[in-house]
Amino acid sequence: VRLELVWKPYQLNRSLPHEGVDKLQAMIRKFGPGTKLGDPNGQLNQRGKPMGIEFKYHEGSKLFNTYRSHKMLAFVLKSHGAEKQNALMEVYFRMYCTDGRNLGLPDELLAGAKEVGGIDLEAARAALERESRLAAEEALVEECPFHPVIRDAPEYVHVIAASRAIAKGGRG
Repeated sequence: VRLELVWKPYQLNRSLPHEGVDKLQAMIRKFGPGTKLGDPNGQLNQRGKPMGIEFKYHEGSKLFNTYRSHKMLAFVLKSHGAEKQNALMEVYFRMYCTDGRNLGLPDELLAGAKEVGGIDLEAARAALERESRLAAEEALVEECPFHPVIRDAPEYVHVIAASRAIAKGGRG
C-alpha cells in the first residue's frame, strides 16, 4: 500500500494580520493572566513530545495569518508533489513551533522552501506575490478555510502528531 500525505489548509484565526500579533499577549487575552508559553512540561509539549514536536516560546514570537503558508504549500503540492509538500511542512513545523519564526512573511516561507531544496524559489515567490490565485490554489485553500472541530492548540497538536505518524508509516 502506497500512502500519499497531502496537507489540507485550515485557519485557527483568519482575522490575524500577516505580520502577526504578539503571541504571549494574544494568549493572555484568550486564556487569562498567568498564561505561560514554552513550558517544557506544559500541555503542548506533553502532547507534542512523543511525535518529536518541541514547542519553544521566544520573546516577541508572533501569531500570524496562515493564508500565505497555505498558498505556498498549495504551490509546492501542484508543482513538486506531495512528498516535497510534506518535507516543507516538516520544516515549517520546526520553524514556527521550535524556532519561533513568523511564517506569515514571504521571506520566511521562502527560507523554508530553500532549506528543503529542489523547489523553484523564483516560481514560489511569484506564486506568493500573485494577487489573483490560481484555480488549483484557490480550490485547495478555500476547500477547508476553517476546521470546525479544531478549536484550540492541543487539538491542533493532536492533528499534527497523527498526521506525522501516518506519514511515517504509523497510525494516527
